[in-house]
Amino acid sequence: MEPAEASAVLRDMADSLEANTAQFNYEITMVGMNASPVISGGHVDTVVGFQAGGGPGVGGSFVVNQTIGPVEVQQMQGAAGEHFNAVVAALRDLADLSGEPDVEPGRLKAALAHLRSIAAPQVIYGVAASVLAAQLI
Repeated sequence: MEPAEASAVLRDMADSLEANTAQFNYEITMVGMNASPVISGGHVDTVVGFQAGGGPGVGGSFVVNQTIGPVEVQQMQGAAGEHFNAVVAALRDLADLSGEPDVEPGRLKAALAHLRSIAAPQVIYGVAASVLAAQLI
């Protein structure tokens, strides 16, 4: 694939994700069975960890008192939104870089490795690696 075509495909992927965010879903999984009690205001809360997107680098913790409330949901949504934005930004960076004339393969490999390091879904990483294959040699 020619560099201009690869750049256009990557940019279209980013545009598509932004235009239809429903195609990018998160499964929020509660982790941290090593939850620790926190005493506040005369009652005991529990600090529980969470991870969004199923990959490293996206997560945090919040306080749970029997049930998960709106604040905790907002925190999880915030982490998921940050991850989504990071994936879109990484795709746009790859699109810009791949469109540069005579870009060094090492720079493209580093940008592609960054996409993988932020736990982009495998289908996004796989398509990006495929359209860049000719430039990575």
